Formats: sequence, structure tokens, C-alpha cells
Amino acid sequence: MSISEDGSREAMSGTISLYADDSERLHTINIGGAPEHGKGTFLKRMGHEIAHVKALYPNANSVELAHGAKCNWTFLADHTNFQIIDFWHVAEYFETVAKALYPNDEQARRQWLEQTRHRLKNDPNAAGDILEQLREIATGTLRAASKTEIDGVVTLETSSVGHILVG
Repeated sequence: MSISEDGSREAMSGTISLYADDSERLHTINIGGAPEHGKGTFLKRMGHEIAHVKALYPNANSVELAHGAKCNWTFLADHTNFQIIDFWHVAEYFETVAKALYPNDEQARRQWLEQTRHRLKNDPNAAGDILEQLREIATGTLRAASKTEIDGVVTLETSSVGHILVG
């Protein structure tokens, strides 16, 4: 849960799913939490469940799938082998990039967004390719503010989220 600038609070939820080698789902644990100040109670419960599952299956791969909130990645980084961010949150970050690339050209911005989102959703190699493209763009001849915005997206994707994006 988080408290936004307007004072509203979010309910929390988490899921732990166990899969067989053939991708058949074997069991799912759903954890929910009512809005609270901070996430202490929820994170304690979630951490306990993760520890319990890891004790039962110490050699299992642990994969995190979450949206882009940094607090998710901070908490789960110690508990998972891979981190995956969902398509729609990545697509939101691309809006920041598009505005930085085409600050005065709405049509070019929309075209870039459409093409980039399409690639991400349909090309299995697109995530790494797009990330590399953004790194190159950030070192190019853009205005300083645009470089900063793009670098912020690249930094988020590589340090907080990892290199795996999913549609």
C-alpha cells in the first residue's frame, strides 16, 4: 500500500503461484491487505509466505511479476531470481521517452509509441533491443532535460526492474 500525494491509500495484494516443469499451475497463495500506513503488516505476511515456500522448494526458480512501483522491486529483489515488469507499466514509461524525443510533434510521438509498443508486444527480442536503443538515445544530441528523462527510464528498467519485460 502506498499513500499518494492526495492522501488516498491503496489496498495491497500479492500472489505466490507454484508451477510444475510443464507449466501446469499446482497451487496459488493469495495475500491481501487493507490500506494501512506503510506496508509493514502486509510485507511481513508476504515475506513469511515467501520464506515458507522457499523452505519447501529451495531449488525452485523465483520470478517476480509486478508493476513499476519501486517499493515492489526493493522488497522482492531479495526473494526472486528474475524480475518482470508488466507491459502496461512499461508502455507508460515509453510515454516519457516519446515526450522527450518529440516534445513538439504529437504525431511523431504517437507513431513512435505505437511502433515501440507493437515491437515490445510482438517481438521476443524487443525488450533488450529497445533498452539498448534508449541507452544510445540518452547519450546522443538531445537537450539535457530529454536526456535526463530517458536516462531515468533506462535506469529504472535496468536497476529496479531488470531486463525482462512482458506483454
